[in-house]
Amino acid sequence: MKQIPVYLALIYVELFADIKLDKIAYQSEEFIIWLALFSLALISVLTLFISSEKIRRLKNKIAQEKTRNENIQKQHNTILSNMSENIHTIAEENVDVAKKLSQTDDFTSINEDIHLIENSENKLLCIASNLLEFLRLKSKKVEILNEKLSFSNLFNDVSGTLKEILKETPLELHYTLDKNVKENIYADTLNLSKILVNIILYCAENKAENILLNISNSNSLSKNNHLYFTFTTNLKKDANNSDTIFNANYNVNTGTYDSLGLFVARELSHLMGGELIANNDAKGDLRFAFDIEYKEVSKSDERIKIPRKKVLIVDISDNAALSCKNIFEKLQHDVTAIKAKEYLYKTPDFSDFDLIVLDEKLFTKSTISALKSSDTIVSVSNLFSSSDKNINSEYTNLSLQKPFTQKQIQELLENIYLRPQEEKNNADISILNKAPIYKNTFVDYKDVTLLKFSKFRETNILLVEDNFINQKVFLGILAKSGINITLANNGQEVLDILLENSKFDIIFMDINMPIMDGYTATKYIRENPNYNMIPIIALTALTSRTEIDSVFDVGMNAYLAKPLKKEKLFSALSMFIHNKKDERRKSVRYEERVVKLSGLNVGVGISNSSSNDFFYKEILKEFQDAYKDSDQLFSKLVEDFRYEQLRMLCLDIRGLSASIGAEDMSLLAAEVLKLLLFKKYDILRDFAPLYAKSLNRLNSSIEEYLYD
Repeated sequence: MKQIPVYLALIYVELFADIKLDKIAYQSEEFIIWLALFSLALISVLTLFISSEKIRRLKNKIAQEKTRNENIQKQHNTILSNMSENIHTIAEENVDVAKKLSQTDDFTSINEDIHLIENSENKLLCIASNLLEFLRLKSKKVEILNEKLSFSNLFNDVSGTLKEILKETPLELHYTLDKNVKENIYADTLNLSKILVNIILYCAENKAENILLNISNSNSLSKNNHLYFTFTTNLKKDANNSDTIFNANYNVNTGTYDSLGLFVARELSHLMGGELIANNDAKGDLRFAFDIEYKEVSKSDERIKIPRKKVLIVDISDNAALSCKNIFEKLQHDVTAIKAKEYLYKTPDFSDFDLIVLDEKLFTKSTISALKSSDTIVSVSNLFSSSDKNINSEYTNLSLQKPFTQKQIQELLENIYLRPQEEKNNADISILNKAPIYKNTFVDYKDVTLLKFSKFRETNILLVEDNFINQKVFLGILAKSGINITLANNGQEVLDILLENSKFDIIFMDINMPIMDGYTATKYIRENPNYNMIPIIALTALTSRTEIDSVFDVGMNAYLAKPLKKEKLFSALSMFIHNKKDERRKSVRYEERVVKLSGLNVGVGISNSSSNDFFYKEILKEFQDAYKDSDQLFSKLVEDFRYEQLRMLCLDIRGLSASIGAEDMSLLAAEVLKLLLFKKYDILRDFAPLYAKSLNRLNSSIEEYLYD
């Protein structure tokens, strides 16, 4: 083996060097020199070969990483561009539909197009609202307030919020409370409502047709004083990598953002002492589950007791029947639930029951004659797929809408069995309340622009609303009007404000609020003759008959459905502020500033903010509060080698900057993400001053736009 190099050297010399082997002594000095030269050449060749192979592999790896990075960047760009395109498409659809409305005489088509516009506006508002909520979470402005919570009020808020967004959607949504869960607890109604709405919207946008929300105070991993919320759906969606579900990614299949709302929901669940997760059940259906901390109300639920009744429930949805059955049993009634197929096969004997709750689709010709023998028949419709009108009014004037709540069914029972015997005496309210009463739905005032509200300049409005986003929507509509608006977050604040100043022209009163709800606050207001002439307009998520009746029973003058529409708000103000002096009606001229400042494209930002410059300004303020000094954080993270935290910061900055129109800042964040992807950590130091410079320029432009 030791002789192999020697033989190789001999062959090399023979072939490539003009040297005759037989003339060189085997161990001569000349031979040794040739052997050394050959060895050096061989080592060089081998080294070169190994180096070239490493270079080839490295080049392949770099090419692969480059391709991967380009694909990731394309995806990121697609996400950002699609977000902008999605919003602009919605706006363009509105313009196209508006043109069509002006050219058509087909009223059926007009109604469909109006519905399209309303849905588009609601989508834009959802995008802007979640963006604002995201920024408030980042700047740690969201506070958890544990006040008395009514599940019926909570469900009403959720259903009312979803009603307009999911209008004409084939969705069956149902709520069930375990028997050991009380109707009233202490928790945060507002933020809990946001969690529920965002989860349900995610399921609905992914084409779920059935969603059952169950609430219990125990599960396999029970913690003391925790409530457990479980969403069961019919979605066949893999949740194995559930973390991706809660990241804000663009869904190519649906053309929507799946998870900004879910991100907000998860963060809120953390703040409320719990955790939101996604998994699959035994059938592979997608489920969501989360828990929150809560406290029990010391006193038992107070309600008017109705003598025990025999109730028959028939619904095409088993979940609906289960939900309705649970509520009636909680109210201590005897319940029989029959499946729809069984009901259609054989009509039951209705005379055996005191109350019949029947799905509106099951009023068949073969059973109508049998139903006429009963005076207590309730027609059940779906909140999302039907109008507020009872299509079976010919056979019954009693109706319910799914999803059911305990309060809804309790009020139904009171209307049937108590009110005929105990007439409500509203005479005192009628005498005290001298402002006009309007019980119909406000019409959409034609051609309403934000500038038209200047007609009500110097009007004094008291807005009572606990939802931060709803406050901003209301203020955004009236921002240029010259109207004086005072805010209150609950009924108790209203009473305190009125003690100091009763010179309000109108009060807009939310119904479901912590500390004191709108009903209670209105009762107190109407007991004071100093407030006789102040009209009170209810702001309500639901417009069911029982809720509307309650609005007028306590002395309110009219109601506006949420989400608020500027056309209906203008109608309400026109009706109740008509007696103001003409000199207050000075018009206000306002020119919209749509400009491109250094590092800030205002036009893009406004488009991404529900096309409302007031809302855009609020988002800019929240962005500054959360990220105004993020250059210091950037430098600190680089110095401390905390690259994962730096990546999270840049992900936020890239998406948020694109949303507010800060295109340069978004591109810079994308470049930093590239460096982090390729682990070019040594270059990050050079980007710290670039980040600071871009952020300072952006801050200056935001300041100029907000306060110039």
